[in-house]
Amino acid sequence: MVNVFQNRPQLTLHKLQRVEDAEVDAADFFPHSSRSLDEMFGELRGIIASVENAHLKALLEAIFGDEQVASLYRRAPAAKSVHHAYLGGLLEHVLSLGKLCRITAEHYPGIDVDLLLAGALLHDVGKIHELTFDRGFGYSTEGQLLDTSRSAFA
Repeated sequence: MVNVFQNRPQLTLHKLQRVEDAEVDAADFFPHSSRSLDEMFGELRGIIASVENAHLKALLEAIFGDEQVASLYRRAPAAKSVHHAYLGGLLEHVLSLGKLCRITAEHYPGIDVDLLLAGALLHDVGKIHELTFDRGFGYSTEGQLLDTSRSAFA
């Protein structure tokens, strides 16, 4: 129950019930992208399909075709705080960079757009293991031990 006590809301719990993690949608409790994760992942697949370099395309298809990578990549935040710090933030961030890559390639003749796109799609792929986002946003043990590049802008 929510009551008012000394002009402030107060939550009173009368009953608690344990539920399994699978029964809870984290997006109900954590900030998340306003866009559909499936829609954004479809957009990512479209970018991969547009890559003409067969070797880069095969690399991207292998990485994002991996079920575990794809599942984590869809949900991961791009950072713990500052930018895209919400479920689906990594995917949203990378799609934004993909658009910037195309604009940049049009502006600067001679840029290898396929290489630029591959770099954009893969530049933060390690975030899926560096960050934790099941019960809150934080750094995994692995992420704390391995990331030497973290800055105030991470």
